Amino acid sequence: MPDNSNFDVSIRIQEKFEFYFLSLTFIILGLSIQTSKFGSYAISDIFELLAWILFFIAGMAGLSRMRWATSLYKVKHEIIKREQYRDEAERRALMGEAYVIQGEEKKAIGDFITDVSHGVKEVEGQLDDLEKKNDLKYWLHVYGFTFGLLFLMVSRAYGPAVRLICSLLK
Repeated sequence: MPDNSNFDVSIRIQEKFEFYFLSLTFIILGLSIQTSKFGSYAISDIFELLAWILFFIAGMAGLSRMRWATSLYKVKHEIIKREQYRDEAERRALMGEAYVIQGEEKKAIGDFITDVSHGVKEVEGQLDDLEKKNDLKYWLHVYGFTFGLLFLMVSRAYGPAVRLICSLLK
C-alpha cells in the first residue's frame, strides 16, 4: 500500500484552514458590529451595513458547507462500496460463476453487475448535485468574505480619507 502521509497532512491542513476561515468570518463580523460608529457619513454607513450582510452570508454559507460535508463523504463511501461489489462480481464472473446470492434470492451475475453499475451511476448523480451546491457555498463564503472585508475597509477609511483630502486642499 502506498504511503499516504503527505495526503493525510494535506487533508489535516485543509480541515484546519476551513475551520479557521469560518471562525475568522464570524469574528470579523462580530468585531465590526461591536466597533461600528454610525452617523458621520451616509456612504460609510452604507458600506458598513453591506459588509455586515456579506460577512453574514459568507458565514452562513461556510456553516452550511461544514454541515453538508459529512453527506458528501457518506455518498462517496456508498459509491466506493458499490464499485467494490461490482468489481468482485466481475471477478467472480470471469472465474465462471453464473449466479450470486442476494439475501434469500439467487440472481444471475450479469444482472447483478448491471444493477450495481446502475446504482453506482445513480449515486454518482447525487454526488454531483451535492458537489455543485458545495462549490456554490464555497464561492459565496470566499467572495462574501472578500467583499465584506473590502466594504468594511472602505467604510472605516472613508471618514479619515475625506478629512485628509479636505486638510490637503486647504
